[in-house]
Amino acid sequence: MIPQETRLMIRHFVSQGEPKSQVARRLRISRQTVYNHLRFDPEKKKERKKRASKLDPYRGYIRTRLEEFDLPSTVLLREIREKGYGESITIIREYVRGVKDTECLLIMTYGIFLISI
Repeated sequence: MIPQETRLMIRHFVSQGEPKSQVARRLRISRQTVYNHLRFDPEKKKERKKRASKLDPYRGYIRTRLEEFDLPSTVLLREIREKGYGESITIIREYVRGVKDTECLLIMTYGIFLISI
């Protein structure tokens, strides 16, 4: 992969009317690389389709349980396995970590401190 600076120089020299083979010699890259980078449009990046997760049907349940109690992922796994979830704990851990990090960020941002007596 060539650096961003080289890509910009390719576009600059070609827009100034310099032949592509001369641009390739000047930058010490192949002509095919020059053609490839001229054909590539960085603004037309292909958007990835959002794929469904096997955890999707249980996200609402997990979120409500986490709002009620600060449960570990292992307990949540046991609970949603009773509801039909048959996959591993890894995806649950990642989701729970994201939810808990968001809650911590909100608490730190808004200065909300919960004190239990």
